[in-house]
Amino acid sequence: WILRVPFRNLYGEMIPHHVSRFQIWPYLEVFADEAKNAVLAEFPGVPDLVVGHYSDGNLVAHLLCEDFGTTHCAAVHALEKTKYLFSDLRWADMEHDYHFSLQFTADLIAYNSADFIITSSFREIGGTNTEMGMFESYETYSMPGLYRVQSGLDPRLARFNIVPPGVNEEHFYPAHEKDRRVEAVRQHLVETTFGENPSEGSVGRLDKPDRPAIFAMSRIDKVKNLAGLVELYGKSKRLRKKANLVIISSETDASRSNDIEEIEQINRIYELRDQHQLDGVFRWRGARLDKVETGEIYRVVADMKGIFVQPALMETFGLTVIEAMACGCPVVVTCFGGPAEIVEPGLSGEIENPNDHEAFADAIYRVISDKSVWEDRVRNGIERVRTAYAWSQHANKILSLTNLYSYWEYLNVMNRSSLDRYIHTLFHTVYRPRAEEMMRGA
Repeated sequence: WILRVPFRNLYGEMIPHHVSRFQIWPYLEVFADEAKNAVLAEFPGVPDLVVGHYSDGNLVAHLLCEDFGTTHCAAVHALEKTKYLFSDLRWADMEHDYHFSLQFTADLIAYNSADFIITSSFREIGGTNTEMGMFESYETYSMPGLYRVQSGLDPRLARFNIVPPGVNEEHFYPAHEKDRRVEAVRQHLVETTFGENPSEGSVGRLDKPDRPAIFAMSRIDKVKNLAGLVELYGKSKRLRKKANLVIISSETDASRSNDIEEIEQINRIYELRDQHQLDGVFRWRGARLDKVETGEIYRVVADMKGIFVQPALMETFGLTVIEAMACGCPVVVTCFGGPAEIVEPGLSGEIENPNDHEAFADAIYRVISDKSVWEDRVRNGIERVRTAYAWSQHANKILSLTNLYSYWEYLNVMNRSSLDRYIHTLFHTVYRPRAEEMMRGA
C-alpha cells in the first residue's frame, strides 16, 4: 500500500503544490525523517529492504537505511549528468535552474552507499563503444569551484546488476484479445483523444481521425524530444499524407507549469505546429492516464494500424516501449539508451537516431505503409515482451539479490568503513549546507 508523507518548509508548513525534480533537494532530509516515523508507526519492526528510485528517492533510501540498518537497493532510472552536455564543467552557469551541485552530490552519496544497484540495461552502467555509460560518467569528473572527483562511482564493482522491469499483464495485453477489453474505456479514449470534441487541455484537430496514428506519450522535457518528433513529422510530406500525429503529455499549457524545461518545450511545440501548418493532422492532449487507460490507448492505436514512437535523445530504459509492444502496437525507438536493447531491429521494431529526422521518418513510414511489415512487428513485439519482460522475473531476481547482498554485508565483504567516511563527509560538508542555502532562497 501507499503511505503518503508531505514535504515541509523551514517552518514545518506543508508544501501544497507540485515541486519540480530540480527544486526537490532542500526537502529530502526532513522528508526522510518523517517517512521513517510513518513507517515505524505503520509496520511492526523495520523493513528488510528499502528500494530507492531515481536520484532523490535513493538519497532518501540512503538516509532511511542508515537509521534502520536495512539493505539498500538502488534502482536507477535516469541520471541527469549524461543528459546535459558539460553539465559538470558548466554547473555554475546552470545552477539556478537545475541545481546540479546538489543532484550530482546526492548521486555520489546514494549510489555509493547502496548495498546493490539494479539497472534496466547495460548501457546505463558501461555505455557502448560510442556512448559513455551513466555510471561511467561519474568515475572521474570536475565541477570547477566545487570539487573534483576521482573514483566517484566504479562501474566495475560487483554491486551492479541488470534487472529490467516488466509489464503488468493485467493491463497491457494484445489488442486482438477483444474479450478482455472494456468497451466503455475504449470508446471514451477514442472520443477524448481522436474525436471532434476532445478532452479539456487538448490542442489541434484531426480532419481524418480514422487514419493510422503516429503516437507518442511522455512527460514534456528536452530529453524526451517531443518537439523533435513534431518537427520531423512536419517536414515529412508522406507521413503527413499517410498518418496523423497524436501526442499525450503531462501538460499543453505553459502558463500552468512551473518547470523551466517544460515551459520551453511546450512553447517550442506550438511554434512548430504553426510553422508546419499542422491543423487537421495533429492532436496534442494534456492528460495523465491511469494504467487501464494507458493499456487501452495503445490498443486503440493498434486498432487504427498505427505505431508508437519513442524519439528521446536519451532514454534510460523505455517502459512505454515494452508496454506498447505488449499491447500489439509496433514501435520505432531511439538508438540512445535502453530501447536499443529492448527492440530487435527489423524484427520486433525499428531503431533510429532521432537527430536524423529523415531516417526516423523513413522508419515510421516503412512500418505503417506496409501491412505485412506492420503485422510482423506486432507479432514479434508481443513475443519479445512475453519472453523477456515479466514482473515475476524481476521480483524473483530482486529477492535473490537481496539475500546475497545482505549476506555480503553481514560478512563485511565490501569493507566499507572508508567509503562510509567519504559518504558522510560529502553529505555534511557539501550536500546539507547547499540544500539549506537553497531552502532559504526559495
